[in-house]
Formats: sequence, C-alpha cells, structure tokens
Amino acid sequence: MRFLFLIVLFTFELYSMDIEFSRHFQKTLKPNLLGVNITIAAKKKSEKDVLDILNRYSNYINGFKELDVKGGSYTINPNLRYENSHSYKDGYIGVSNFNISSKNSNDIGSFVYKLQSYKRDKGVDISVSNMYWFVDNNLSKSIYDDLRLEAIEWGIKYIKTLSSKIEKSCELKSVVFNQNSYPTPILRNSRSIALDVSPTPKKDIKNYIIYPRYKVICK
Repeated sequence: MRFLFLIVLFTFELYSMDIEFSRHFQKTLKPNLLGVNITIAAKKKSEKDVLDILNRYSNYINGFKELDVKGGSYTINPNLRYENSHSYKDGYIGVSNFNISSKNSNDIGSFVYKLQSYKRDKGVDISVSNMYWFVDNNLSKSIYDDLRLEAIEWGIKYIKTLSSKIEKSCELKSVVFNQNSYPTPILRNSRSIALDVSPTPKKDIKNYIIYPRYKVICK
C-alpha cells in the first residue's frame, strides 16, 4: 500500500510544473512641478547682523504664497582668515537654503526676478541651482500603485489563458515587486541669479517601470 502511495505521489509530482518569470510594466508622464534651490549667503562683522539678514530674506521668500517653499534652516560660523601662519576671526558667514517649487513656471521666473531686485545688502550673495522639472510625490506613488494593480490583473488573466493552453490547472502563487527608484530629475549647474533669468529647462517625459516576478504552479 505504501509502495502504491509513493507511485501516485511520484506521478503527481512528475506532471506538476513550477514556473517563475518576470515582466515589465511601464507608464510615461510629463512632470508637473518646476523646482529650484535657492541659497542665501551673508557675511557681516557681527553674528546678529547676519542673523537679521537671513531672517529678513526668509520672511520675504515665505511671503510668496503661490509657491511651495521648503527649507529655511541656516548655519552661522565665524569667518576665519589666515595670515603668516596665524588665523583670526573676520566677522561671520551665514548660509540659508530653500527649495522652491510651483506648477507654473512663470511663478518661478517671477520669484527669481523679484528676489534679485530685493537684494540691497552688501556682503549678501543669492544663488540658484538645480532648476528642474519633477513629478510631485503623491502623483508618483499613485502611478506605482496603478502599475502594481495592472501587473496583478495581468497575472490573473495570464493564469486563465495558460491553464486553457496547456490543459492544466494553473495557480498564481506569488507576485513579487522590486524596489523602485523614482525618476531622477535632470540637474542644472549652479549659477548666481541675474536679472535675465535663465531659460526654463525642457520638460522631459519620465518613465515609471516595475519588474514584477511571478511564480506559477501548474498541475
């Protein structure tokens, strides 16, 4: 009886198949936000003067309600000069950084122009870096959710077709999704802000791709 059971088990295993494969799913999207990084650097004789300037620029930048303003943290350090192998303090240097973004590129251009016009302090430098188009985080997450749902729906349909084609009972055991990296924006070189605001970068299409791995068993 045991011998018969082993034969039946062997026959069952002989006619079952474990199948593993991967497939890619892709969506394309044009970015909807223009971002730019702003750095305010101030050099003054007293630490208080530096702090006052950084606070004033912070209040001014945050006053642009049509923009999404992040950042504003600052650092203030002594400015050290070296002469004849000796160092001495020559005032203070403070730096504050902001990340600015908007769906309207004209708002970014207008902001940069107004910020330059607002500059009236000696010893203050304003620079812009990494102007780029990107997709906001919530929309990116939604795209990946849609792609995963599409992959699962495809897997279910594939199992039905496979079962019919090979005349076996096939089951989708698992769908494993890889870690995805969000599209990386194209960065621009840093430059000082001038009255002739640099051209808006090209809005390149972003590709969102997942590579799910399927495990199927057919008996």
